[in-house]
Amino acid sequence: MNNKKVKRKNINKKYQENFRFNIWIGLFLFSFILLLINFIAQNLIKSDFFPLFLEYLLFLIILFSSYVYFWKLGRPFFKSKEFIKSSRIFIYIIVGVFVFFALFGFFVPVPEAIGEKILDFLKQILDQTKDMSYLELTKFIFFNNLQSSFFGIIFGIFSIVLAILNGLLLGFVSSIGVNSEGFFILWRLFPHGIFELPAVFIALGLGLRLGLFVFSSKKRYFFKNNLFNSLRVFLFVILPLLGLAAFIESTLIFLVG
Repeated sequence: MNNKKVKRKNINKKYQENFRFNIWIGLFLFSFILLLINFIAQNLIKSDFFPLFLEYLLFLIILFSSYVYFWKLGRPFFKSKEFIKSSRIFIYIIVGVFVFFALFGFFVPVPEAIGEKILDFLKQILDQTKDMSYLELTKFIFFNNLQSSFFGIIFGIFSIVLAILNGLLLGFVSSIGVNSEGFFILWRLFPHGIFELPAVFIALGLGLRLGLFVFSSKKRYFFKNNLFNSLRVFLFVILPLLGLAAFIESTLIFLVG
């Protein structure tokens, strides 16, 4: 009789734990869908479905529920570190591609038409951020990098294209800076990327690894396993690095210009 009570108690306890677990998953999916709708509205019809405070609230719910989910699975930092370690060859490939095209963009003049488009793009960003407060600028940098890193993972094998484009852009901008202010300008640019670049390299490397599921004999398992582990790394490694990067970059812009 006592054994039956203990067994029933354990079943109820397990049911309650699973119920709480599923609540966090439900909150995550619900908030994610709402933010996705708002993101599509912002980009397609240039309008927000939700006020800014609600966007922040949904984002915080997604973050918190994700952290709770992975934390309950145990040892999230150790598992993230191990997955990065096992993905290092893909990260090295991304770093190599990025450095090669950064040097290419620095030393090889781009066609005038492309150069003008890049300068127009940079001018738009400067115009967009010039009147921002410190907190607004930090938020702008953080969410910009967050979006790039997240899509770097989701785009899979096409992350290598993002590495090429980012490398070319950095090389082109560095070339303009050196031509106008000398090589010292590179030392001013270096602190901006000290946390941002490792985060981006890891994200794109994981994206490259994820994209190789098409060559696996067990495509579904390979994709789900790598996506799951990549999201954990995103939350526990990439996100904190991007937060530090946004803080440092916005501080330097306000202090140095």
